[in-house]
Amino acid sequence: MTGSPAQATILTTRIHLRPEEKNHFVDWQAKLHPIITTFPGFISLEILSQAESSSIWTVVQRFNDSKNLASWRSSQERKELLEEIKPSVIHSVDAIQEIESNISNSQNYVTEVFVTKVSPDKEKAYHEWLAKIHQAEAKFAGFKGVYVQ
Repeated sequence: MTGSPAQATILTTRIHLRPEEKNHFVDWQAKLHPIITTFPGFISLEILSQAESSSIWTVVQRFNDSKNLASWRSSQERKELLEEIKPSVIHSVDAIQEIESNISNSQNYVTEVFVTKVSPDKEKAYHEWLAKIHQAEAKFAGFKGVYVQ
C-alpha cells in the first residue's frame, strides 16, 4: 500500500522479515544510518519492532519537506538498500509496505540519548560510529528500535 499526500514529509516503511533474517536486518540498518543522514532535509530515522518476538519492523524516515523526501525516495542509494533487504523478507506481495504522510504513528520509544556537538568535518565519522553502536545494541533481547536525528 502506498499513500502520497501532496506535502508528505514522512515515509513509513513496514518490513516483514523471515524470522531467521534478524541479523541480516541489523547489518542492513547499519548501512542505512550513514546513508540517509547525508540526504538534504533529513530530520530523523526511527526503526521499531512491534514486539520482541516480532519479525515485523517499521522504519520511519522524516524529512523537512516533500521535495527532499521525494529525492530520498527516488535515490539510487535507497533503491540499492531495498534490493539488498528483499531476500530477507517473507515471500509475500506485501512484505515491504510504504506509506507517505505528514503524521507518524511511531511509538516514540527511547532507549538511549546521545547529545553531542559534532564538528561539520567529523559528522560522517560520527554517523558511522553511531551506526556501529546501533548494530551492536540491536542484538540484545528487548531491543525495540532506534531514533536517529
